[in-house]
Amino acid sequence: MTKRTFDDCIASAQKYKNISQWNRESPAECKYAYRKKWTQRISDALGWNTYGNKTGKTYKECMEKATAFKRLGDWAAGHKGSYARALTKGWHRKIARSLGWTIPNGSRTYADCKKEAKKYSRLMEWQINDPKSYQSARAKNWHRQIATELKWEIRPYHRKN
Repeated sequence: MTKRTFDDCIASAQKYKNISQWNRESPAECKYAYRKKWTQRISDALGWNTYGNKTGKTYKECMEKATAFKRLGDWAAGHKGSYARALTKGWHRKIARSLGWTIPNGSRTYADCKKEAKKYSRLMEWQINDPKSYQSARAKNWHRQIATELKWEIRPYHRKN
């Protein structure tokens, strides 16, 4: 493999409309840039949206897209790209609150689940006495981490044949 510079990669990438096309047509150069962690810088320099055709890559853009809707669920269904980005970055709650939207009870944060779990002395007690917060934590794979932080014993699950 030939050693390339950042400028070589930009020169190669300029021939294409987006990162997907560059990866399809010049995979070696695109992979080299990826391994060097230059793809984001190249995308920014060329004005490429790194999330395909979806918009909403910054907090401001997500907020602008969200203002077109009346509820959180409408935004999630109506503009999946910006909602998904906000959800990944943890901005969806802040945006929802600033627009005066209610947030469904089922969408708990890690802190909410841990707060509920602290009321109990064992994982099984939490699971039995507060199934909603436990299931919410389990769905997001937080239950083991919370149990470890609270120094609870975690017993492995053994399936009987």
